Amino acid sequence: MQGIQTDRGREFFALKVQQQLMTYGIKFRTIKPRSPHLNGKVERSKKMGFEEFYSTVDIKGAKLVDLL
Repeated sequence: MQGIQTDRGREFFALKVQQQLMTYGIKFRTIKPRSPHLNGKVERSKKMGFEEFYSTVDIKGAKLVDLL
């Protein structure tokens, strides 16, 4: 049996997501609240984003363009 471990984001509890996981026999497990050390890859990605992107852009002053 395959498994997936995520944080407690609401998107993972959506009915369609849970149905798909059951359809494919994937066990769903969440990490404990306030446990970033259990979700290292995601936390590392967030840290890199803040350090490499957000530190170079003034989010409040920037004019963000809708590319759609």
